[in-house]
Amino acid sequence: MQLALTCRDAYDVAMPRFLSEVVLGGTSVMDGPEQITLFCRYMLEDPQNRIRHLRVLEIVEGAFVSAEGEGGGAWVADFSCAAILADMLRKATNLRKLAIRDLEPLLQHEPAIADAMSHLTRLQDLSFYLVGKCTLEMLGRTKCHPYRLEFGMWKDGPRVAGDTKAFDEYASSLHTVNLWQVACLLESFGPDYVGEGVRVLGLGGRVPLLSTICREFPNVRTITFAPECSVKEEAPTANWTSLDHVDTSSPLPFFSCNVRRLDLRYVLGVVQTRLSRMQVIDRTVKLLTQTKPVVLSCKIKEEQGDTIVERLVPVISQVRFLEVAYTPPQREVGHHEVFAPLQHVNDWTVSPVRCGRS
Repeated sequence: MQLALTCRDAYDVAMPRFLSEVVLGGTSVMDGPEQITLFCRYMLEDPQNRIRHLRVLEIVEGAFVSAEGEGGGAWVADFSCAAILADMLRKATNLRKLAIRDLEPLLQHEPAIADAMSHLTRLQDLSFYLVGKCTLEMLGRTKCHPYRLEFGMWKDGPRVAGDTKAFDEYASSLHTVNLWQVACLLESFGPDYVGEGVRVLGLGGRVPLLSTICREFPNVRTITFAPECSVKEEAPTANWTSLDHVDTSSPLPFFSCNVRRLDLRYVLGVVQTRLSRMQVIDRTVKLLTQTKPVVLSCKIKEEQGDTIVERLVPVISQVRFLEVAYTPPQREVGHHEVFAPLQHVNDWTVSPVRCGRS
């Protein structure tokens, strides 16, 4: 960029390369459809020397909204830039990463976007937050073989049969799959589907049986369960042979394999949805017994810390690296909330954890 400011010839050479990775959208009034329109217009003025350098395009929250009225009060959906965006995408044949937060409503408003994206053969990283039937239909028409695919929230009505066919085409190339609130898509995969190349898996929403996921993605090394996920109950039969790291926001005692690292993102000693405090602890003990992690990270509520640690110590003898985050109780002093003194933390680290040789 500094070179581009020195002279016109340097600008013509440097600016297209400076715009090879672009993020559009945001919280400012100028970050909406007008910004996208100006960017696309600039790129289309000289597509041969500008668009061909575009490798990464991220369209974030706020890109398709505008202030209503002269006072700029309410924010309303505004897809007035969709047509020129489709024209620009159609020529962005060297695009490698595409992230669009509001993809589903964008496709519903402007079907030409789907046609433009279907011809981007070099796409390797796809990330869409709001997805739906139009998104899955568009992916079914694509000719790319992405390395990474990420979905956020389902933003549509009932699904149609066969809407996950794109995953069959992507099976040979996918390495990372994140379905943060739409893991239910896995229920529609055919009985013969196997994503052998997937090593990183993120799941949220309604999650199928872990045994089913283990069959569909047998070579996963890292699996993450988002805070809002619910997993179907089953006997511990999910036996991943290569699983290395589990990061979970709920106690899931369904594994039948060892892991190297286990990150427990929930707080032991706190009630969870559909689970009492004791159920959370009991299921965590089962999870630790089944996975036998060498690296363990957990959170403990300080009031019940001593009794919780007593339950954990017998099943973590193999742990060599332990991280414990505590949530101390609070008490009100005047008009301020302050943390109470740590009453049990030293006892945890000096006696029971030492006995566990961690």
